[in-house]
Amino acid sequence: MNIRYYKNELPPINNIVMGKIISETEYNFNVELIEYDNYVVVLPKTQISKRKTKKKHLVKINDVIPLLVNNIGENYIEVSKSRLPEKDVEEFLKKFVLLEQLNKLAIEYYCLYYDYYKKNNLGNILNGEEFMTLSMWNYYESGDHNVNTSYKIILKNPLKILTNDYFTEEFKIYINNNINNRIKKINSIIKCYITAVVTSEEGINGLRNVLDISEYEKQYDGIKLTINMETPPKYSIQIEGANLEYAIEISNNIIKNMQTVMEKYTGYVDIIEQPIIIKEEEFELRFISDNILKQLLE
Repeated sequence: MNIRYYKNELPPINNIVMGKIISETEYNFNVELIEYDNYVVVLPKTQISKRKTKKKHLVKINDVIPLLVNNIGENYIEVSKSRLPEKDVEEFLKKFVLLEQLNKLAIEYYCLYYDYYKKNNLGNILNGEEFMTLSMWNYYESGDHNVNTSYKIILKNPLKILTNDYFTEEFKIYINNNINNRIKKINSIIKCYITAVVTSEEGINGLRNVLDISEYEKQYDGIKLTINMETPPKYSIQIEGANLEYAIEISNNIIKNMQTVMEKYTGYVDIIEQPIIIKEEEFELRFISDNILKQLLE
């Protein structure tokens, strides 16, 4: 099953697209635009390279390559490889990887929707484009969403794209459980460095209590806390957890508690380095196989 990546049926001029070379004629190569439901466009052999060389050696059938939309006519689109701005290619390729994941996720949503609504006799079933209009495309248009963050946001909250009243609450629960059961969450890690100096025995005991890892792990579920004395009186605080906001809150609470102890016992705390993100939380989805997706559409 294919679903168009974008709501627009065709790309605008001067846009970078991903194309698959499918055939060759005397003067052109025919190319399928992957993001646009394999819409076929032409790549003139004169637009393959700026250098004088045998053009057929530069591309071949089944190549998948970025191209620039060079010209749009009434019934055709022409793309160019030679006019492709090299400085933008790397960023486009990164974006395309995420777009592929988002599109694959959208297809899963649709297949699960189709199967659920059919089995439960919930009325007329939307086609792929109608479904995307109410879900993924609607999400794109509802705010300042970019490709770099959308995939992670949707995996973090699978119901983000199902806000339309058309979707029943029971279906939302079904989708949410289905996707969450296939997600592997990789924790975020933050770290900060501080200097803490106190000389009295009461102050040392107070500092020891503040740095008691077990108390914080009881208070904040699902975190791993590591506090090390690097070189006296320098400490490092590292917090690993699924919730980045939690981790930052914990580090700030530890620093605040240390400052309270220092003020009470005539010591001092110096924040050498504010909490920094060593690793952001990530989500890995185990996608449904193509065979099972086909079965859901039967």
